[in-house]
Amino acid sequence: MAPTSGWRARTFASFASPTFRAYYVGLLFNMAGFWLRIAATNWFAFELTGSRASLGIITMAALLPWVPIAPIAGVWAERIDQRKYLMAVYLGVALVNFVFAAGITAG
Repeated sequence: MAPTSGWRARTFASFASPTFRAYYVGLLFNMAGFWLRIAATNWFAFELTGSRASLGIITMAALLPWVPIAPIAGVWAERIDQRKYLMAVYLGVALVNFVFAAGITAG
């Protein structure tokens, strides 16, 4: 039997905590939803326009705001309560996804 003090035991030691396991599963679902939203947005944009150029412009417009915001948000996130910050961010993401889904449903 392999010793428990090896690199595998140290690497996966955090999974012994139920809180971390719940966080990890939630993060997996969050990232899957994030990538599905990106794919759905691109698909929807291509269905509406039928143009590859428009698809590229829409994708660039969706991702471009992250460039100036990311460094500022990183500094800001370290200076405020991170729990409230994450709740606000996920509420905003949920709102955007709801508006997106309503637009698709409405045609």
